[in-house]
Amino acid sequence: MARKKSKRVVRSVSYLLPPNQHTDLMVQPRMHWTLILSGNFETEYLLSLIGLFNIAGAIAFIKKSQDLVKRYSEAQTTLLSALKSKSLSEDEISLIGSSLNHVDRYLGVQTKQTIRAAVEYVQSAVDGKLACPLPNEA
Repeated sequence: MARKKSKRVVRSVSYLLPPNQHTDLMVQPRMHWTLILSGNFETEYLLSLIGLFNIAGAIAFIKKSQDLVKRYSEAQTTLLSALKSKSLSEDEISLIGSSLNHVDRYLGVQTKQTIRAAVEYVQSAVDGKLACPLPNEA
């Protein structure tokens, strides 16, 4: 007797970001944050954090999580103002620090596919290929 062929649909498996890749993604912005806290407001350091919040904001936008989009956008706006003023208040430090901790946890539970889609989304926005801007640019 012949075996019956399975009719199950094969789905692509989505994997979480491995710990070493998650560390690679977070370590440079964390080091830059530490340098900013010590008073070193280099443009490169601030842009590193802004870029990380861009990716996290894109993931939140893709997943339709408006509260996270707002949170990450607020952190980005604060960093952009620090880029001009070269200073941060205690409240701003607290906001960025807690948002950075949240991004760390949030990216740790995202699949590689989601992170890749967010990076491509941000890159399209940077290249001007999107018909609609990112939420914090609207």
